[in-house]
Amino acid sequence: MDRQTGFTLIELVFVLGVLAILATLGVQTLGGNERITQLASAEDQVIAELRRVRSETLYGLPKKSGSNLESAAINARTNPSVSVCPERINYRYGGNYAGSVHAVECRGCTPCDQQSPYQITLSAGGRNTAICLTGETGRVERSPCD
Repeated sequence: MDRQTGFTLIELVFVLGVLAILATLGVQTLGGNERITQLASAEDQVIAELRRVRSETLYGLPKKSGSNLESAAINARTNPSVSVCPERINYRYGGNYAGSVHAVECRGCTPCDQQSPYQITLSAGGRNTAICLTGETGRVERSPCD
């Protein structure tokens, strides 16, 4: 008697069922990376805010306040589930120090650098990332300060 080679319908259905279960588990595992996505988004927002305020002070764009300082309220720009320390950075307006960092406001958050280079820490769900801000130039980099 001739024996045919191949898979039966039951074998194919069983393999497809196992693959469906594995795919479901894989999607659930990838969903756990929501905090990483929130941190990356918050990092982008903080860097954009710092660069915006620095540009305003460097190029003499109209001031929002009457003082020689312009503030970057970086904590207010991020998702509420992401904490940022320091919360506010003040840039100098005009003169030889235009675009440089005048002061950081921690408002009780930790860790908080009070000297340049300033490390800005973003935290969400036990995960952290850091941004480095040079006080003299006001430049920002996507890496921890060395």
